[in-house]
Amino acid sequence: MTTRASITANVLVFILATVGCHNANADLARFHSTFSRIQQDFNSGLTKVTDRENYLQLQQTRDRRLNELLNEMPENPKSDPAIVLRARILVNLQRIPDAESLLKPLLNRKEPPTEALTVQVLAHMAAQRKQDALDIFRSLKSDIADPTDRHNIWLYFAMVADDADVQREFARKFAESTEMPPHFSLFRANVYAQLARLDQSESRFESAREWLNKAIENAGDPAMRASLEAERQRMEMLGQPSPRLVAEHWINQHPLTLDGLKGKVVLIDFWAPWCKPCRMVIPDMIRMHKDLKGKGLEIIGLTRLHGYYRDDIQDRGRVEADEELRLIKEFITRNNIEYPVAVSREGQSFDTYKISGIPTLVLIDRMGRIANITVGAGHPDSLRRTIEALLEKRP
Repeated sequence: MTTRASITANVLVFILATVGCHNANADLARFHSTFSRIQQDFNSGLTKVTDRENYLQLQQTRDRRLNELLNEMPENPKSDPAIVLRARILVNLQRIPDAESLLKPLLNRKEPPTEALTVQVLAHMAAQRKQDALDIFRSLKSDIADPTDRHNIWLYFAMVADDADVQREFARKFAESTEMPPHFSLFRANVYAQLARLDQSESRFESAREWLNKAIENAGDPAMRASLEAERQRMEMLGQPSPRLVAEHWINQHPLTLDGLKGKVVLIDFWAPWCKPCRMVIPDMIRMHKDLKGKGLEIIGLTRLHGYYRDDIQDRGRVEADEELRLIKEFITRNNIEYPVAVSREGQSFDTYKISGIPTLVLIDRMGRIANITVGAGHPDSLRRTIEALLEKRP
């Protein structure tokens, strides 16, 4: 099942694989030319990749050529351009400590070279140090001239920044670019879909639909297109009466109905114990249940039986329905989950709500209408603000 998390992971793999190169001084022309050619061949190959095996082969070839180039270059370059080029190659090869050690003398200057700062941003990105990368990028006194570097950075922050406003800022830069290198067009659909989700979270539904339609039009991968089509179906549910929940088993609560919960704001968390992003969401659910239940929030965790069981501490493989239900109850107790959890044998509500990836969080307003649908862990602060705004509205 294609999920937003898997799409985002693919974007990050792409970013780390396409760190670009600037023009060089004459004495480094051959090394720069070789590096540019390696990157161009790799970027051209990306447009023809059909599966993960193809991608890994392409990456192995690129890494072999980069190592050969690295061996031709001086180990201790003296000029700034030579240092920056070698650091770029090391970042491409995921040798982040080596790259940062090489850059350190340049970065310690009163006025560090922009190219050295740019490579340090890319190194932070490769090491998933998001805030460090953003801080340095914000500090740059001049624009990054190289379009590959610029689009790499925009794409990275558009997809993985912790703040929704930062995501929106860089997603729009990427989407509105008029000088995008051809290989970045592969990710137009991802960025359009991200803008759709961001607008949806702010209840800008018309704009969200426009962005999502553009995402579907630009999605080249059939699995991604199918996932986006399901997302569009979910978006069409916004503002509509919430379908009833179907679940044979309830934990922490007698069976609930959405009709019976009208007058409250309801958050349905579609999840499973084996899903790591789902487990990451649970502490936020617990906090919101504790803080907002008295103000009119009802949280329901909705999962289904899969015929197998695993979680963060065990993998039991295939299990019978009764055993799976027992293990789910143990998980709920161990994680101090006190809000209601519904368990469906067949998962009808997963189909009714067009669930294509988990966690999916469905917000229902006091009138019983679907107010928001978020796929993935999302931003807890943004979700809480949305819930609090719904709680303030009276039916």
